[in-house]
Amino acid sequence: GYPYNARTETCHYRKADIEATNSGYMTIPSGDKQKLKEALATVGPVSVAVDATQPSFLNYESGKLRFSHPVHNGKIKTS
Repeated sequence: GYPYNARTETCHYRKADIEATNSGYMTIPSGDKQKLKEALATVGPVSVAVDATQPSFLNYESGKLRFSHPVHNGKIKTS
């Protein structure tokens, strides 16, 4: 199973410990490898968002995730 164990604790935030800040964001078109390369080269590290509510995620264990429906612009097409 997943090794996460929820706990109730107090926040350990300390302003002196901040190591990075977000100065903005940009949207890269889904599937555009060239734009992703450009962002990595000029902006630096990137983060992504994944819609994990799709049925394909329910039994995912490892490796490349394969969708049962075609993916278009980052969204599952069901029709």
